[in-house]
Amino acid sequence: SKYDGVLPVTLNAPSGDNTITFKALWNETGIYLAFKVEDPNLLADSQAGKPWQDDSVEWFLDTQGNAGGGGDISSTYMDANDYHGIINLNNDHYSARGTPETSATQPWPDPWTSFVAYDGDNQGYTVEVEIPWSSLDTALPTADIFMGFSFASNDKDLSSTTSFMWPDITTNFQNASKWRRVKIAVSGTPVDTPPAE
Repeated sequence: SKYDGVLPVTLNAPSGDNTITFKALWNETGIYLAFKVEDPNLLADSQAGKPWQDDSVEWFLDTQGNAGGGGDISSTYMDANDYHGIINLNNDHYSARGTPETSATQPWPDPWTSFVAYDGDNQGYTVEVEIPWSSLDTALPTADIFMGFSFASNDKDLSSTTSFMWPDITTNFQNASKWRRVKIAVSGTPVDTPPAE
């Protein structure tokens, strides 16, 4: 796998039975994300267009690393260079990006791809995502710049869904000022800084 040797971020659900391991890579073509979710109870039966109500993973990207939300940490919205994607067990997508007015998010056509595979014995699933730079309104990045990034997992068990996020965000999760600033590195350990308080 191209993710062999990539240092992971591992997150345990504060409640429920999920553990998620996340890895990321980049090159001149795009960004590559890998999620491994350990979950003994897999379920995806929500109505069409709402994959966040199923067992699913989410990614958030601030291509300019400029904290989004119009600089207002209390804002609930992303700005125009912030992107959000969700993938459920059935490989159904939700895609959105912010707006120049940092008001309600706008639809973003599915210019990214994903692959979902179930682990053996119904013990979890893996998701791989490819986001081409050409789909993002940004120039090809160079090493040593910072972008904003976050990821999340939604754990559906019977009638309820529990969500948890890296970093730990409980409100205004679409505000990029709360995401991690991650260094686009050539190799070695990714460098990140805490979100604004």
